[in-house]
Amino acid sequence: MEYYFPVLNKAESLSVLNFSAHHTCQTDIMLLKIRSSRTFFFLIAPLQKAQQKIVPYSVRDMGDRV
Repeated sequence: MEYYFPVLNKAESLSVLNFSAHHTCQTDIMLLKIRSSRTFFFLIAPLQKAQQKIVPYSVRDMGDRV
């Protein structure tokens, strides 16, 4: 599934990045693989379905993968 989510970080502040979301074994947690122009991130985020948004919990920079 493809989603769009505004990601805040030093390199791409307020940019909207495309990412693929994959459910983990925990129902309220998703592992998000985010791709910017040159960088992939893995983001573990709690879901707030009522607001239909995803709040960042932690982001790990995976380095250039293009």
